[in-house]
Amino acid sequence: MESFDIEKYKVILLEVFKAFITICNQYDLHYYCAGGTALGAVRHHGFIPWDDDIDVLMPRNDYNRLIALNCELSIKNYSIISAKNTKKFATFAKLYNKDTTLWEFKEIPFVYGVYIDIFPLDECSDDLDLFYHKYKKLRNIQRFYQLSQMRFSIRDIVYYYKVKNMNFFYKGLLSFLFPRFLSNHFRLQFLKVEESFMNQKGDHVVCSCGEYFKKEYFEKRWFEGWEELPFEGLIVRVPKMYDAYLTFVFGDYMKLPPKEKQVSHHYHYFLDLDKGMDIKEVKAILSKDRE
Repeated sequence: MESFDIEKYKVILLEVFKAFITICNQYDLHYYCAGGTALGAVRHHGFIPWDDDIDVLMPRNDYNRLIALNCELSIKNYSIISAKNTKKFATFAKLYNKDTTLWEFKEIPFVYGVYIDIFPLDECSDDLDLFYHKYKKLRNIQRFYQLSQMRFSIRDIVYYYKVKNMNFFYKGLLSFLFPRFLSNHFRLQFLKVEESFMNQKGDHVVCSCGEYFKKEYFEKRWFEGWEELPFEGLIVRVPKMYDAYLTFVFGDYMKLPPKEKQVSHHYHYFLDLDKGMDIKEVKAILSKDRE
C-alpha cells in the first residue's frame, strides 16, 4: 500500500486506545504504556511524531482476564485476538476495531482491523542469562510459527532479491520448509514455552513477547504503581518509575534520534478505515484493482 490517511488512522487508533482504557477501568484491569507509547507520553504527551502504533503492558493475570472477556465486551465493534483464541498469527494480544480492515503483510494472508498491541508482563525469579535463554527459545518458535503462516510465490522471492530486501528474500526461501499444516503445532509450542515464564515470584518482571531482547528484563519496583500522563487528549498510565524504565530501554530518551531513524516500521498492505471486511472481500477488491 503506497499511502493512506495517517491522521484519520491515528484518530481511529486513539479510539481503540480509549476503548481499551474504558475496559480496564470497568473491569479493574492494570496496564502501563510501553516502549514508544510510554516514550511518546513522557516526551511528546502523545504519539512520537513519526510513529503510528500503541503498545501497552499488562500484568499476566490482568492480561488473561482481558482475553477471557472477549466474548462479553460491553464496548461494541471491538474484538481481541491472541495465540490463545485464534489460529491466525498473533503471538500477543491485539484489541482491534471491527469496523475497519487491516491486512499488514501481503505474505501473511489474514485481516483484522486497526489495533493496539497488548503484551503480557510476568513476574520473574530467573537471572538475566536464564531469562534470555528462554526468551530466545520462544522467539525461535515464534519465527517458525510466522514462517508457517507466510505465503510466497517464486515471483515474490525473485522480487525481494532484486530490490535487496534480504530479510524477506530469506523468509521466502525458508517458508517452503514450514508448510501451513504445521502452523497450529507451532502455535501450541509457543503457548507451551510461554508458560515457562508464568507463575514465578521474584524481583524482576519480564515481557517475553517484546522486541527489546535483554531490555525486556525489568526491575519489579519500576512497575509497582503508575503515573498518569496526557496522551493526545487521553489520560494514560505509565510505570511509576518511568524515568528508570525509559532510560533502561532507550538511554537518553529525551534526545531525538537522527532524522534518518525518524520513520515508522509498520506495514499496511491493505487498509480500509471505513468498513470491516473478511479476507475474501479484500482479495476481491485487490483482484478488481489489478484488472
